[in-house]
Amino acid sequence: MDECRGEMGGTPQGRRTPIVIEHGKKIVRIASGCALLLVGGALSLPGVPGPGIAVVILGLSVLSTDFEFARRWMARLKNGARRVLHRDRRNIAL
Repeated sequence: MDECRGEMGGTPQGRRTPIVIEHGKKIVRIASGCALLLVGGALSLPGVPGPGIAVVILGLSVLSTDFEFARRWMARLKNGARRVLHRDRRNIAL
């Protein structure tokens, strides 16, 4: 029973989640992030109604927990949004 909890077999002490469940969660996270990216990309096409950009950002945020490329893209999006908001605030103040 201790092996099922991950307390034996070379895993760090105090770790209760079995390795199989951790990998399963990671697979589900990656699959859902990829699905969100694909759906968001399809919704972003001209003539297709829906919140495409928001779904793409959601997919990137899910994938950013596991992949560095998604973290970099999220950082780019955040910086771009800050620039746009800052620029718009200056134009409004004029």
